[in-house]
Amino acid sequence: MAAHRPKTLKIVILGDSG
Repeated sequence: MAAHRPKTLKIVILGDSG
């Protein structure tokens, strides 16, 4: 779900961090 583009990964990381 987060391995398509670096942007998605960044969003996931940011969302996970809050």
